[in-house]
Amino acid sequence: MSGYLVGEDPGVADDRPELSGQALDVRHCPVQVVILPIARDHHSHAVEVQRRLGNAGLRVEMDDRSETIGYRIREAESLKVPFMLVIGDREVEGGLVAVRRHGEGDLGSRPLEEAIEMIRDACRYPELPAIGGIGS
Repeated sequence: MSGYLVGEDPGVADDRPELSGQALDVRHCPVQVVILPIARDHHSHAVEVQRRLGNAGLRVEMDDRSETIGYRIREAESLKVPFMLVIGDREVEGGLVAVRRHGEGDLGSRPLEEAIEMIRDACRYPELPAIGGIGS
């Protein structure tokens, strides 16, 4: 069994992120956000957060396994999920989410709408400069 895909030339270096271990751009990730409720008490708030993120057009999953929150954060980091939203007592009481970004760590707690806008901004393609002379 070789380590090459069918049709690949083993003598050619491949710099595709999905094969080289690099993180994909947030726009191209199959999962853009993972929601991490700390305890079962936070599950209903996490479900509402998941619904609102999905309605905003984001690809989101919830990891509500009984593993420790540290373990689930490390796993999401190792899977290179761009954003993690941690939900604990403070977040439930204040209607907030604690935002973590892959490779950057904790970005602090903020209102859900602000977090959604931050994630959607990261997903936008940059504006291309206008080219003069074409159609002018």
